[in-house]
Amino acid sequence: MRYDWTVLSNGHVSNAYDTFMRVLTMLIDRIMPIKTKTLRADQVIRAPWFTRGIRTSRAKLDKLHTAYVKRGKDSLAHVKYLRYRNVYNAVKRAARKKYYNDLFNEHQNDAKETWAIINKMIGSEKKQNRPIKQISVNGRVVEDPQEIVENFAEYFANVGASQAETIQSAQAQSTHFEDYMTTHVPCSMYLTPTSVSWLNPHCSGALLTPSILDWILKVLDH
Repeated sequence: MRYDWTVLSNGHVSNAYDTFMRVLTMLIDRIMPIKTKTLRADQVIRAPWFTRGIRTSRAKLDKLHTAYVKRGKDSLAHVKYLRYRNVYNAVKRAARKKYYNDLFNEHQNDAKETWAIINKMIGSEKKQNRPIKQISVNGRVVEDPQEIVENFAEYFANVGASQAETIQSAQAQSTHFEDYMTTHVPCSMYLTPTSVSWLNPHCSGALLTPSILDWILKVLDH
């Protein structure tokens, strides 16, 4: 299809651009019109665990749903639809679980592949690594890439020794629990554990009924 583009040479550049876009859109719509295409069930990309048997069951479920919508919720078609839907969902969950269990067992010794499977399950996209444009070193902003690399190298080369010195200084201090109990509490009370042998002679003359005493002894036995 030919078109006389000389019309663009006449007039202002803004008018020429508007004319160009209008003509281009018209030609695209004429040559490549938008069409709606219905895909067959076997052409639709589905989950790998969505087997042919599940697709067949899905088609039957759709038919039962259509029948129940026509006849109403009080019909037998509604009961059939609900029963079949429950079984269908259970089978679908079991198929998905079995597929991923087999997949994890197959790659149980491959951490990279295992994480790839997990990310695919949760729909997590791989994040792109972004370069570090600047860092702060002792209050000074560093933007030079080479200097940033050198500062990171120096930090990670010495971080082990720095942490070791911190641990040694902590070990040199006393760690006895009494050193942290600097404040004495004079008004305090401590209850020692009570046994049945101690309770019998002390409670024999108290105002306790036999039933209460038996209950106390039973609790202490446990």
